[in-house]
Amino acid sequence: MDLPTIRNVVGDQHRLVQLLSNFLSNAAKFTKIGSVELKVEEKEVFKQRNEVELQFTVTDTGIGMNEHTQSEIFKPFVQVRRSID
Repeated sequence: MDLPTIRNVVGDQHRLVQLLSNFLSNAAKFTKIGSVELKVEEKEVFKQRNEVELQFTVTDTGIGMNEHTQSEIFKPFVQVRRSID
């Protein structure tokens, strides 16, 4: 089955640029030797809605994170105290 060519992807460009910029700058910050790679893959095309799902992957050869840090990184931020009195 031939998939259609998608010419325009609509989304929150500011948020996407901010997110990718943060991931790439953190990867570069902790990669003294080696490489940082950004890969963009087309995961799924929704022909009827003229939409495409993309997957962005940042890979680096930096120092990495332990398993505990990895499990914590995407949890929502919770503030214990409402004021700093």
